[in-house]
Amino acid sequence: MSQSQEALAAGNVTKARDLAARARIVATGGRSAFSEGENENFMRQVDEALVKIDERGRQIEAQTREQADRERAEKARMAEQNRATERERKINEGIDRIRALQAERKYDDALKVVDDVLFLDPNNPTALLLKDILRDIVIYSTFNQIQAEKAFGHAKLTLDAENATIPISGVIEFPDNWPEKTATRGEQSAYVDAPENRRILAQLQNTKMPVEFNGNRFADVVEFVRTITNVPLDVDWESLQTVGVDQDTQVNLKLSALPLNVLLDRIMGKVSQDPYQKAAWAVDQGILTIASDQALRQHRSLVIYQIDDLLLDIPNFREVPQIDLQSVLGQGQGGTGRSPFTGQGAQGTGADPRPTREERTQQIIDIIQDNVDRDGWRDRGGETGELQRLDSSLIITNTPKNHREIVGLLSKLREIRNMQINVETKFLLVNQNWFEQIGFDLDIVFNANNNQVRTARATDQFAQSGDFFDFSSDANGGRRGIAAICIGGGQGGALLIETVT
Repeated sequence: MSQSQEALAAGNVTKARDLAARARIVATGGRSAFSEGENENFMRQVDEALVKIDERGRQIEAQTREQADRERAEKARMAEQNRATERERKINEGIDRIRALQAERKYDDALKVVDDVLFLDPNNPTALLLKDILRDIVIYSTFNQIQAEKAFGHAKLTLDAENATIPISGVIEFPDNWPEKTATRGEQSAYVDAPENRRILAQLQNTKMPVEFNGNRFADVVEFVRTITNVPLDVDWESLQTVGVDQDTQVNLKLSALPLNVLLDRIMGKVSQDPYQKAAWAVDQGILTIASDQALRQHRSLVIYQIDDLLLDIPNFREVPQIDLQSVLGQGQGGTGRSPFTGQGAQGTGADPRPTREERTQQIIDIIQDNVDRDGWRDRGGETGELQRLDSSLIITNTPKNHREIVGLLSKLREIRNMQINVETKFLLVNQNWFEQIGFDLDIVFNANNNQVRTARATDQFAQSGDFFDFSSDANGGRRGIAAICIGGGQGGALLIETVT
């Protein structure tokens, strides 16, 4: 019991309770050595000690709870104080950042920082004021920028208009950006590779590398291609196994410097055992893919090709037309105008028989299917390409590789049709005094040492320069022109011009 009291005085309630319980056990075990009164006194002491221990335990527990509550409250107060301090620090940093951005005229970025500050403190007076000011500045700066761009646009249009007033001095003048316009004009076909595909295809075509494979594993060859090209490469080994190609398939190939796209074709041919079930490669979505040809054919796209220009009928005249100028000159007396070209060539009877539009369309379809993946078209027993016709459009579903070949084929056909010379000639029949009627001053010097007009006026004061070109007859059947005026023609080096009508 003494040890229990000492433990209780030290605040160890648990130990004090254990010792009191042990005292009860000791007293109970020694009941035979004491009287009944002494045993009851022992039990009473133990019970009183346990009551004190329980009371002291409750006191200690209450004190512990109070201490814990005080500590939690202090921690909460300190945490709130830290949060308030951190929020104040962030607000001050945000205000400083706003002013820095305002000095740099980055008003949009400053408004974003203002919103961040107001999120921390919705009632911050500085942020609210800066928000109103910055919004007004953004409006005014945007308005001023629009005005400046408008003034610049007006000035540019004025310059373009003034530049257009420059007269043309040559026969044909092309604009300065004519090559750029020609390059950006584009093809009439609708299929265009994605930029990443064009980049990889150009890299494969422009990179040349000599190779020598002597029984190398196909997986090692693929890794060599990946290292050289440095492009994303994906190998579908599962589809390759269906055509008898695996990682250990040997490659034997020795070539000089060739483009990598040609090298890939050769490698696929070396590892393929069956020409109808072979390995192949393709570029799609920026990835160089190596798989079986059948697997690559599953990636198809639909493209609409316009072929109006290829369906235009251009006659091919086999006979040179005859030109009858005499009949045209005879129309000056009031006849009706007609073409000076006569003969079969002018009427078209000598032209080659031309196919109909339907026949020309079918001819282009046959050319495409005969030259691009001949055995892959479904209407010819294949499983890849589909072709439908709608007026002057071809709706084709095929692989990207075949679409590129179709575009190249149609471009070649258009180049052939562009090799054409078109000459247009116009004959203008005018009167002999037409230049004088339109006010065109024409002076002709027949001899550098003599003035023929002055000599003619010495004989006839009413002579005009146009009389030198007047080949008509007067009322007496004589000539009015130079033959009558230039009397003694030939003196002083003057020329006598005889006309033949």
